[in-house]
Amino acid sequence: RQVLVWMDGLALFDDGSNIGEGSIHLLVDGNSVAGSWKWTDDNMWTNVKGQRLIDLGSGSHSMNVRVNTQYAGVVKVNSDGAFQTCINYLVLGAQ
Repeated sequence: RQVLVWMDGLALFDDGSNIGEGSIHLLVDGNSVAGSWKWTDDNMWTNVKGQRLIDLGSGSHSMNVRVNTQYAGVVKVNSDGAFQTCINYLVLGAQ
């Protein structure tokens, strides 16, 4: 089946006094299928987005988000109002 997977919303990263880099990835069954921003500023909300059309067999699958950072810190995703951060999927049909 062809499935459109995507992530959308806002995230904020704070690594203290360091100015490091980081990124966020959408994973399906443990494989990165869409990557999003690289941040370089602390305490600034940034768009989280990425999408991909993938082929998946029938059965159960998992969707997760992974954050990679240069320094340890805290990542927050927005859960208020119209900019809630979500991962989504849409099954388009059988192959």
